[in-house]
Amino acid sequence: MSDPGKDVLRRAAQNKSRRFPDRNDPRYQGLLFPAVKPSFSIEPGSSVMTIGSCFARNVERALALQGVDVPATRFSAAQDNLPGQPNRVLNHYNPGTMLQAIRAVGDAADFRGIVKTPSGYTDLLLATGQHTVSLQRAKERRRQILAFYEDGLNRAQTVIITLGMVECWYDEVHQLWLNDVYIGHLRTGANRYSFHQLDADRCTEIVSQIIDALGDKNVLLTVSPVPMKATFTDVDCIIANMYSKSTLRVCAERICRQYSNVDYFPSYEIVSAFGHPAFGPDNIHVRQSVIARIVGNMIDHYVAPAINQPKTVPMEEASAQPHLAVRPSAHPSLGGRWRRFNLTKAVQWLKTRILRGRDRMI
Repeated sequence: MSDPGKDVLRRAAQNKSRRFPDRNDPRYQGLLFPAVKPSFSIEPGSSVMTIGSCFARNVERALALQGVDVPATRFSAAQDNLPGQPNRVLNHYNPGTMLQAIRAVGDAADFRGIVKTPSGYTDLLLATGQHTVSLQRAKERRRQILAFYEDGLNRAQTVIITLGMVECWYDEVHQLWLNDVYIGHLRTGANRYSFHQLDADRCTEIVSQIIDALGDKNVLLTVSPVPMKATFTDVDCIIANMYSKSTLRVCAERICRQYSNVDYFPSYEIVSAFGHPAFGPDNIHVRQSVIARIVGNMIDHYVAPAINQPKTVPMEEASAQPHLAVRPSAHPSLGGRWRRFNLTKAVQWLKTRILRGRDRMI
């Protein structure tokens, strides 16, 4: 990126957020919320497809509460008794498996990557933690997921993609990127699986193919702030995770500059700037109160006003669903500057904070 000096000065003068915010800056609301310049909006009655890691599940629930059609919220594999959300099997962590899922639309169901283990069958394209099911169920689930992608992508005007990590495995026999790997095969010394730590160029190549496959749909890219639990490299997981997130962030920046229909939302930056207090006791999962404010900020910027109205909910419902309780535009943190707000909603918010006393006030 090389521009004439006078153009750089003009651009800098016009950038109202060029200085890092101090505590008197409106961008500081307990959390740091970078300035966002949406190039599109999510319109009333439109459909949004969410693809990516577990952080995408938080985004889709909040969008659905705003009246947006989000097909992923209706998908469930609860009968498989997997930990986490009922639609956990939709999680994708590396760009390769996301591309495969999108490209599979229009094809017949493909059962490559379903492998037999001593306790049953596991699907290496899915994030199941190697949970096993019958072969019949594994094939049925593949068909259900294919139908979900076909319906969701055909209906969606907007696609939100959450990039997770760059460490991934590749099935050399079936020519597939994997969300999981069967440890039993690795221990036998077989060369079926190869490990990849994608660099920025390879990530950009794959994500470019994803955007091309999506056509003229609006795309909102994010990088998941959730760190990897373990690394397959020989360095500390903290270092490997930073490489992974930094690589994905560079990739996202390149893609946004290359495609006019792609925006980037800084969920990763918001959590990183807040640091350790953003996470729960496991240092992996972001606190629900933090997630609520991040997703609320995304909705404030991207969801059209006709459906982006503060929703008055019963106290019990708000405390049970934290993402209903916190809207940064309506009630910033006590450490920030007060804005005009609805008194009823402010009282509701404070009551919710008290009920959820285990979370830190932010």
